[in-house]
Amino acid sequence: MKALSIRQPWAWLIIHGGKDLENRTWNTKFRGRFLVHAAQGMTRKEYEFARDFALQANATLLPPLEDLQRGGIIGSVELVDSLDRSDSPWYMGDKGFVLRDPKPLPFMPMRGRLGFFEGPSLVNGETICTYQWGTWECRGDGYLWDADHDGYDPSECDNACPCCNTLVFLQRAKEEAETTSSYSNGYSSGTGESIWLDHVKAAHRENPTATEAALAKIGPVHALVDDNSHPEGFVVRIHNTEPAVVIQQLTTGERQQ
Repeated sequence: MKALSIRQPWAWLIIHGGKDLENRTWNTKFRGRFLVHAAQGMTRKEYEFARDFALQANATLLPPLEDLQRGGIIGSVELVDSLDRSDSPWYMGDKGFVLRDPKPLPFMPMRGRLGFFEGPSLVNGETICTYQWGTWECRGDGYLWDADHDGYDPSECDNACPCCNTLVFLQRAKEEAETTSSYSNGYSSGTGESIWLDHVKAAHRENPTATEAALAKIGPVHALVDDNSHPEGFVVRIHNTEPAVVIQQLTTGERQQ
């Protein structure tokens, strides 16, 4: 998810004080929700100037300087427009990003960068994704990377996060379940059906709300199961149907399309 680093106390005022415009020297084509990163740097002179400016804008009183969180994510807000001029009491001249619907988030320390940058993902739009499984962890854009694997390309999108990218995680599990009757990789073995069930279990454990929504979009899953008693060598079992407990066994010739 995109993030923008903003110096305090302006970052706090966006999330808590009604500040609906972020002043910049450049316009942006970006539209949508982004994470508000509170920059590490702030002087007392900057704090006092912002405090006086906020009073003129009838904003909420600032907390003491020492209570302002810095050097991390403090919330998210939606960017709806980028203007050359504005009537907002927060406008200081030059360019302005129009903001709405601020939402505070638990503080997450991280380094900021110039301009919009890739920050961590959000789970259900409310909490920052911190999914980790062994050495695999969410890299912040809905995909996993192996933090201990030298030479791994962090731009690859082979492994979707079950917590913040649940729909893609389950869509890929469906594709694999419907094309694999059995597998063995030296670490584990199973069938297309077990692939599907294991992925649904993992997704539901990490994000039950998103899992239910994803299952509704995905529809029936025709999972393959290795079975040497059938001429085709496998049977098809249908999951994610209504009612959910119904599982039908079909041969290839009977498979529903």
